[in-house]
Amino acid sequence: VYSYDNGVCPALNLNLSYSDLWSYAGTVCSDGTVNGQASPWTAQEKETEKQPESQKQTESQKQPEKEENLPKAGDMIRTNDAVYRITKMAATGNTVTLEKPLKKTNRTFNVPASIKSADGKAVFRVTAIAKNAFRKNTKLTKVVLGGNLAKIGANAFAGCKNLKTIRIASTSLTKKSVGKNAFKGIHKKAVIKVPKKKLKAYKKFLKGKGQAKSVKITE
Repeated sequence: VYSYDNGVCPALNLNLSYSDLWSYAGTVCSDGTVNGQASPWTAQEKETEKQPESQKQTESQKQPEKEENLPKAGDMIRTNDAVYRITKMAATGNTVTLEKPLKKTNRTFNVPASIKSADGKAVFRVTAIAKNAFRKNTKLTKVVLGGNLAKIGANAFAGCKNLKTIRIASTSLTKKSVGKNAFKGIHKKAVIKVPKKKLKAYKKFLKGKGQAKSVKITE
């Protein structure tokens, strides 16, 4: 190599499992002494290499699933009608946010209380609707919002001019958790139905979320 800045480090890759014609030579210290202890590889890994392929496969199947194959926060889940983003993976419960519906041609939409992962092994509570999720969905006339919903993003249903019925099953919404103009531009004669025990509280803060004054909030 004709260079003052670069060099080549030679390396040799030997698969010692292909032959028994070798033995561990030990290591030589800086003072010239030799450490002749057997290499841990010769005692354990070499025996593993001699196992039949079928046995090796059985052993590998016992290994735990790699973490990169598991769902994690930020991953997307696609169902038959919408796209969801994982917001939490925890022993106390998994949660997702509804990002957007797959189509803007649906007249009705049901935001479920929970969904499952693609393999059906994990359950996620649907706790939020992202901002602008249904914005300007002019075909939409009715939505049902599931019981685990705790947040509705800003402009989530803005511009849904034909949306006449909104059924809220959740009792966890608050003034701060429902974003600005969440219902701006929905039908002027729309009816927002809420849980009976939350009627008074919901009436108080849902009126300021962009919809016309003629929109009714009832149980």
